Amino acid sequence: MHIPELFSFYNKTRIISGKKAIENIPFELGNMNACKPIVITDKTSVKNGLIQTLLKAFADSKITIGAVYDDVTYPAIGIIKEISQLFSARGCDSIIALGGESVAYTAKGVNSLICSDMEDLANFDKIKEQLHLKPMFFIASSFSSGKETSANAIIDGRILKSSEFMPDIAFIDPRMLKSPNKETTLFAGIRAIGTSIEACSQLNCNPMIDSFAFSAIQLIAENLFKASKTITCSKSRVGLANGLAISGIVASNAEEGFCSYISRSLSMSTGFSFDLLYCTIFPHFIEFKLKETKSSIREELLLPIAGIDTYCSTDIKERADKAVELLLDMISESKVVPPNLNSLKIPQYKVEASLLDAEKIYGNQFSKNGCQKIVQSAFNSEIIKGGK
Repeated sequence: MHIPELFSFYNKTRIISGKKAIENIPFELGNMNACKPIVITDKTSVKNGLIQTLLKAFADSKITIGAVYDDVTYPAIGIIKEISQLFSARGCDSIIALGGESVAYTAKGVNSLICSDMEDLANFDKIKEQLHLKPMFFIASSFSSGKETSANAIIDGRILKSSEFMPDIAFIDPRMLKSPNKETTLFAGIRAIGTSIEACSQLNCNPMIDSFAFSAIQLIAENLFKASKTITCSKSRVGLANGLAISGIVASNAEEGFCSYISRSLSMSTGFSFDLLYCTIFPHFIEFKLKETKSSIREELLLPIAGIDTYCSTDIKERADKAVELLLDMISESKVVPPNLNSLKIPQYKVEASLLDAEKIYGNQFSKNGCQKIVQSAFNSEIIKGGK
């Protein structure tokens, strides 16, 4: 394990996970001198009965729910302003975000507005290091992707970054992880494994990133397929949700990787989801790293992916190959990942535009020729089988 002479790692988020985890919310709010939270959620969470379950958790407490906003569809400044006004009108003092990334991003935007003099978030970069936010809790649902615990918020397509955006506490309760969508779950899990691998493959990686990334990878790899089933063991859903939450913390402490950058750029230009694009590009990216820059695939990755028995029984020189082989098998087994970008009918000129931008940032790391090889493979080649 590489230990730099100087490194930093920041994590604001505490995780409370397991049976009746959300019953701890009133106590934790009291510890932060808060007594009137606003709940921000979406129609899917309401339909699945999650709001009722949450309200019951407050039944024996002295905490009053100040307001419930249950119509988040997209993290837009208009909705954020509306919720901010509701927050102030009801005299709320804290935020509970229940749902997926759109809900979490919206909650982060609301917290920024109510704790600053800004009328919108246009000048966010000027005040992001001076934020003193209200207590914010996040409750994972089956539509959570792991990005909710990150230091990012994407609002109206714009990425806002602040370490203060990480929720104070993430609650993972099996009762809130109902009715998982198989495709969404698989995309989120594969993408979270990929971003964790990118994080611990960077030159500025440190032991803390390694520790968190390996934990995220192991939890996701062990539980992903069981958790993606409609009727499944609650332990698997909780295990996966923990892995996803940890992956968000990992991503917040690492530079954005090549695969993430290309996927985000294409998502903005095509409208396809980031997770779908990431899962499509990642197999080509990881195979390139194995063939062209083998030293950058760490043999230790086999341990969280395959477990201690496979790791110990595999020759040290073959562990990187085995890790990639198992990753590609996992992606193939999911049967939801497209074989390439061309199969999504993405115009080649949009792919080339994203590549040109990526070359400026990652050309020194992979060389311009290397960047081109990855993207060309992702556009035309079929590394995995069984996709859409």
